Amino acid sequence: MLLNVSNKTPIIEYVDHRFGKRCCFQLKTFGCVVHNTFCQVDFDLITVQRKLKDAGRFVYIDRVKKNPGFLQYIPSSLGYVKTALERLDEYRPLYETLGKYIPEWQ
Repeated sequence: MLLNVSNKTPIIEYVDHRFGKRCCFQLKTFGCVVHNTFCQVDFDLITVQRKLKDAGRFVYIDRVKKNPGFLQYIPSSLGYVKTALERLDEYRPLYETLGKYIPEWQ
């Protein structure tokens, strides 16, 4: 992996050795721009997994640890999930199922 910050916009490049694909992420203040369509799918799948985990963890922290401070971040985490799933046609059933239980997606 290479982190290039010479142009003041960090860029992460790596080679996906499973498929021999080079991926390039340009980090921005409010997100990440992916410069490779193939890697966009990987990035979206990772986003879905991590942000669903985040939302669940925030509820756990509230209910078990009695700390509601992270609940405010659930809508933004689920917003990232929605955006990623909208680009993943093969995961449409998951999108539709989650949409039944997430009022903000209506």
